[in-house]
Amino acid sequence: MNLYGTILPSLGKLSLLLALNMSGNSFHGHLPSELANLQRLELMDLSHNELSGGIPPWFGNLTKLQHLSLNGNNFTGNISPYLFNMINLETMDFSHNFLQGSLPHEIGNLPKLKILRLRYNKLSNPIPAAIYSVSSLEVADFMFNNFSGSISRNIGNLTKLREIYVAQTDIGDIEAIIIYKSKQDEACEIPREIGNLRNLQIFDGGNASLTGHIPASIFDISSLRYILLGRNNLSGTLPIDICSNQSRLEALYLARNQLNGEIPSGLGGCRKLQNLDFSINRFSGQIPRSIGNLTGLKELYLGDNELKGGIPWEVGNILNLEVLDIGEMGLTGLVPQVLFNISTLKTINLPNNSLSGSLPWDICLHLTSLERIDFYRNELTGNVPKSIGNCTFLQLIGLGKSHLSGEIPEEIGNLQHLSTLSMGGNNLTGSIPSKIFNMSTIELIALQLNKLSGHLPSSSEYKLPKLTVISLAQNRLSGKLPSCITNASTLNALEIGHNSFSGFLPSSFGNNLRLLESLSLQYNNLSLEYSSPEHSFLSSLMNCRTLRHLSIESTTYGGVLPASIGNLSASLQ
Repeated sequence: MNLYGTILPSLGKLSLLLALNMSGNSFHGHLPSELANLQRLELMDLSHNELSGGIPPWFGNLTKLQHLSLNGNNFTGNISPYLFNMINLETMDFSHNFLQGSLPHEIGNLPKLKILRLRYNKLSNPIPAAIYSVSSLEVADFMFNNFSGSISRNIGNLTKLREIYVAQTDIGDIEAIIIYKSKQDEACEIPREIGNLRNLQIFDGGNASLTGHIPASIFDISSLRYILLGRNNLSGTLPIDICSNQSRLEALYLARNQLNGEIPSGLGGCRKLQNLDFSINRFSGQIPRSIGNLTGLKELYLGDNELKGGIPWEVGNILNLEVLDIGEMGLTGLVPQVLFNISTLKTINLPNNSLSGSLPWDICLHLTSLERIDFYRNELTGNVPKSIGNCTFLQLIGLGKSHLSGEIPEEIGNLQHLSTLSMGGNNLTGSIPSKIFNMSTIELIALQLNKLSGHLPSSSEYKLPKLTVISLAQNRLSGKLPSCITNASTLNALEIGHNSFSGFLPSSFGNNLRLLESLSLQYNNLSLEYSSPEHSFLSSLMNCRTLRHLSIESTTYGGVLPASIGNLSASLQ
């Protein structure tokens, strides 16, 4: 209604009033003490106003009040213990204010309390143990405060609990959420009594300094949809029958812990699982074949563990998979060709393994949604298929440090979303397709350590507006450096050493490449322009304020060093 002003004391004369709703207005000032006379009041909603001052203790006199909402105001000060004399209270919402101090232990005097919301205040100290005696509690929201302490084993007493928020994290508007967290510098363990919460749907304890083992009782809660325990110091193994009671589980995030042992073969029983992240742990053994039973899986992260063996062909049964990330482990064997039949795949991330085989000639026949393909540092052989140009959504091609041969397909130049092209450290031959030097989206070109030859395109119409890194070192390239490189104003690193490039590098070179951090020109046939000590190629580098590495061995420089060269000494490494 957009009413404004102060709340009139005369409202206290309405002694028969049962409900008072003045929410969503612009009332300001303190609450008048006369409101304490509304002894029959069952509902008071003053939310989303501009009321200030402390929450008055006379609220404790309103013993018939069932719903009290003061959220979205400017209330300050401590929460008075007298407020908890409202023995019939079912809902207390003080969120989005400026309350401070501790939550009084008298909270335990509210036997009918179902909903407690305190988020976005300045409350501190441990949450009182008395909260665990309020067996009627269904929702408790303590987020965005400064509470400390650890998880009490008495949490298991709150068998009706559906939602509890105890940290600066929010998952959105999903119903039935439980979030356990402590301050980041306070380690705590997960009590096994959490297994008593049979209605629990989401358990989020990510990045909460949790230690110890994950209690097996958690996996007995059949109502769970999300288990989110990443970025902690959890250790131990997972039960082999991890999914025997998990018919509803949709997400299991355990990344960045110290978990060990084998990945349970029973994992394949979580048939509704969509997101699985076990990355950056100490899991050993092999990837279980039962993982192919997770036919609804969309994201699979197993990288950076101690797994061995190959990728089971059963992964090809996961026909809804969008992200496959199992790099950094030294996996061996052939790359299963069935991977390239999963039409939903957007990311194939398998770097730093020892996988062998070749890329299929029709690689993009089914991978029409592919955005990232990364086989960096593997044992791939054969050619880069021309059909890779049909993966029109590709943003990253990572095929470096393998044993690929043949030429770079011209079709790569047709990829209008490509930002990273990394094929260094192979046996590639032929020239670099000219279209690559006119890609408006490309940021990184890494083709070093190959056997590439020929000239780079000289057309002045070619532009690389987003290029930050280009590495062409140790090839057999020749000719002049094109203007699309020497005018690439976003360039951070230019590495072309050990080739046969020729021509002059102008005295304006550094004026155009002011963001350079690394410049390697050594062992070419280049000449560095020199007109005078202060008007030369080297003096232009004074404009490159972030230059850290400079290598110009075996280039021709027909002049004296400019005095300003000393200005680079502080930055060069």
